Amino acid sequence: MFISLRWKATLAVSLLLAFLCAVFFYFIDQRASKTNASERTEMHQQHVGLLTGLIEQSEHHLQQVASGIPEALRYPQNSSLKQVIDRYWLYLQADWGIEGISLYDSSGTMLNSWGSSPRMPASVLRETIAGVNQSGSKISCQERCSQSMLMPIKGSDGHQLIQIDVELSQLLDDFRRVTKTDIGIISRRPNIENPDIPNWTQSVLHLTQRRKNLPHIIRLSHQSSFTDSIGTNQTLESDNRAYDISIFGMPQFMDARLSVVILSDISKSVQAAREAEEQSLSQILLPLLTGCIVLFMMMLMPLNRMIKQTRIMRTLIKGDYELASSLIKRQKPRRFFSDEVDQLLEAESELSTQLDQLQMQLQESTDELKNLAMFDNLTGLANRYCFLKEIKLRQRRFKRNKTGFALLFLDLDNFKRINDSLGHSAGDKLLGIVSNRLKSCVRAADVVGRLGGDEFCILIDKVSDPIETRSLAGHILSTLIMPIHIAGTEINISASIGIVVAPNDGITTEELLQNADLAMYQAKAMGRNKYCAFSKELTLRAARQLSLENELRNALANQEFELYFQPQVHINSSEICGMETLIRWQHPSKGLQYPDQFIDTLEETGLIVPVGEWILKESCRLVSSWLKAGLPPIKVAVNISARQFTDPGFLRSVEKTLAATGLPTEYLELEITESMVMGNIDESFELLQKLRELGVTLSIDDFGTGYSSLSYLKSLPVDILKVDRSFVMDIPNSQSDMEITAAIIAMAHKLQLKVVAEGIENPEQHDFLNQNNCDYGQGYLFAKPLTQKELIEVLNKQRLEQENNSLTVPA
Repeated sequence: MFISLRWKATLAVSLLLAFLCAVFFYFIDQRASKTNASERTEMHQQHVGLLTGLIEQSEHHLQQVASGIPEALRYPQNSSLKQVIDRYWLYLQADWGIEGISLYDSSGTMLNSWGSSPRMPASVLRETIAGVNQSGSKISCQERCSQSMLMPIKGSDGHQLIQIDVELSQLLDDFRRVTKTDIGIISRRPNIENPDIPNWTQSVLHLTQRRKNLPHIIRLSHQSSFTDSIGTNQTLESDNRAYDISIFGMPQFMDARLSVVILSDISKSVQAAREAEEQSLSQILLPLLTGCIVLFMMMLMPLNRMIKQTRIMRTLIKGDYELASSLIKRQKPRRFFSDEVDQLLEAESELSTQLDQLQMQLQESTDELKNLAMFDNLTGLANRYCFLKEIKLRQRRFKRNKTGFALLFLDLDNFKRINDSLGHSAGDKLLGIVSNRLKSCVRAADVVGRLGGDEFCILIDKVSDPIETRSLAGHILSTLIMPIHIAGTEINISASIGIVVAPNDGITTEELLQNADLAMYQAKAMGRNKYCAFSKELTLRAARQLSLENELRNALANQEFELYFQPQVHINSSEICGMETLIRWQHPSKGLQYPDQFIDTLEETGLIVPVGEWILKESCRLVSSWLKAGLPPIKVAVNISARQFTDPGFLRSVEKTLAATGLPTEYLELEITESMVMGNIDESFELLQKLRELGVTLSIDDFGTGYSSLSYLKSLPVDILKVDRSFVMDIPNSQSDMEITAAIIAMAHKLQLKVVAEGIENPEQHDFLNQNNCDYGQGYLFAKPLTQKELIEVLNKQRLEQENNSLTVPA
C-alpha cells in the first residue's frame, strides 16, 4: 500500500508533537493532582482542628457548669446536691443547654438523675472517684450522641460524683454552619441485624442532611472497605456531583468504635480543574495543528520534485534511457542553494549514462555468451546443446516435408594414448586439426559438432540414399588417417564411425544418438578405423548384453557359478602335482556356460572383483577340505583379474581367505599377467613381494603375449612362468614356436623359475617339452577340466597307484 512521504512526515511530526503534548499534559495533571491533594489535606486538617476546638469549647462549658455547683451548695448552707440541682435544673436546661445530670455515690451507685443522661460504665465511675481518671468530657452514643463530663464533688452527704451531659447535635450543627460541610458519627455494631451501612457493619448515629448524605456513604462502602477508607480522603462522584469523604477517629474524646464522617462537596473545584485541563489542552492542540499544516505546506515543493525523480527512476528501470535523459534535462539541478533532491538528480544523470554504457556492454556479452553456449570453445564446432537443437530442427522439417537426414557418430581411436604420451596441449591441437578435416569433408548445409572429449557428430542434411552416408564415412576415414605433424612428431590417427539414417533407424533424438553409439562401438569391435551402419541386430545384441549383465549380477547371489579344475602334471612322470581353477556358469535356462561367454562382461561391469573373490575363497576351501580328507597334497592355481590385482583390499582379502579356510600358503598359487604388472610397476613389485612373504606361489600367466620385458622379469618376485598355448599348439609344425618355447624354458631356468606349458594336446608336444626340460604341463593330453567329483576320483586313483608302487618289492 502506497502512502505519500508528505503524509508520513506529517504523521511522524504530529505523533512527536502529540507525544510532547501528552507528556506536558501529564505533568500538568500530576501537578494539579498534587495541588488538589494538598488542598484537600489542608482542608481536612482545618476541619479536624475546628471540630476539636468545638468539642473543647463544649467541654469548657461543661466544666464551668460543674464548677458552679459547689458554689451553689453554700447558699443556703447545708443544702444537698439534689436540692441544689432541683433548684437550678430548669435554669441549666434553658440557659446552658444541659441535657441531663446524674448523681452517683462513692460506690458508683446512681442516686438521682435529671433529664436524659447516658449511663456511664461502673469502672469509669470508680476510677473517676478514686482519682485515677482526671475529670474531662467523653462523647458517647446510644440513642443519640452526647458529651458527658464526670466530676467528683464533696457535699454534705460526703464524696459524690456528678455527671453533666450536653447533646452533641448542636455542636455538629455549629460545625456545619461554620464550614458548610456535612458531618456525622458512625459506630461499628456487628450484632445489629440491619446496620445503616451493611458492607461496613456500621450504624449512622448522627448525620447532617441524613437523607441526602447516607446514600453517598453507602455507595462509598461498595467501592472500598472500611479499613481502607478510615484515615484517608476518598473522592466519590454521584449524581453529577463530586464529594470528598473523610472518616477518622478521635480517641481523645470518644471510644474506638466511634468514627467521624465529614462530607465536603468539591464539585466546583473539580469542575474548575477540568476546565483548566481543557483550556490547557486547547492551548496545546492549536500549536500542534498549526505546526502540522505549516510542515505539510513546506514539504509540498520538495515532495513534488521527488515524485518527478521517482518517474525518472522508473524510466531507468524499464531501460528507456533516452526518455530518462530527456526528463533529467528538463529538471536541471540548481547551482545555488542546492539540496538532497538536486544531488539525487545529478546521481540519476550519471546512473543513466552508466546504464546506457552497461546495456551496450551487456549486449556484446550476450552475443559472446550465445556463441559460447552454442559452439565448442576449442574447435569452433557446434557443441552438444547446439547440435541437439539442429537435430530437433531436422525432425520438425521431416514432419513437414518427409525429408530424411543421417547422423554419423565418430570417436577417435586410441586418442587417450596420444593425449597421455604427448600432453594435453598436443591433444587439443590434434582435435582442432581433426575438426578442420571433418568440416572439409561435408557440405555447407551439414552440421559438424563436438559432443565432448574425442567424440564428434555429423548431421547430414537431405539424405535420400543411405549409400551416400557410407561413402561419406569412407571419405572421412581416409581423410583422417593422413599423417599429422605436431611439435615435430608424426601422428597417425584413425576413427570409428557409427551411422544412423532417420527415420529408418529412429526419429527421436535419444534413439538416434543411442543407435549411432551402438553402431560406433560395433565399428571399434570390428578392428577400428571402420564404419558401421546401424541395424536392428545391434539393438538386439545390446539388449542381450544388458540381459547378460543382469543375469550375471544374480548368478553370484543365486550360487550359479561352479568351479572346474584342470590338473597340472610333472612333464617327466605325468603325475598330478597341481591344478588350475576354472569357472563355469550353470545358467538356469541355457545350461553350462563357458568363460569366453561371460568373462568379458564381468570385466566390463566390474563384477569380476566379487566373482574373483568367490573363486579364491571357494578354491582354498575345497583344497583345504581335501587335504583334511587325506587326498594327495596338490597346489591350486587361481587366476587373478586386473581389477582384483589393483584393488586396494586385495592383499587383505588373500590373508583373510587363507586364515578363514585354514589352507597352508604353500598350496596356493596366484596367476597374474604381464600387463597387470606393467600397469604400475612400483606398486606391483611391492604387492608381489608382500604376497610372496605370505608364502604364496606367484606365476606369470600367458608369458610371451604381453610386454615380455626381460629387464623387469629378472627382478619380479615370481616363481613360475606359464608358456601361452599359442606357442605350444603348433609344435612340432612351427619351427619358430619351437625355438621360442625352448628359449623361454631355458631363460626361466637361468632365472631360477619353474615353467608350466599350457595347451598340451598330443604326445609330440609332450616329448618336445620333456626334451627341453619343461617342468610342468597341462592340457587335454593329460586331462580335461574336471568337476570336483571327477577330480577327487582322479586323485584317489593316483594315491592308490602310488601306494601299490611303494608296496612292490624289486626282484
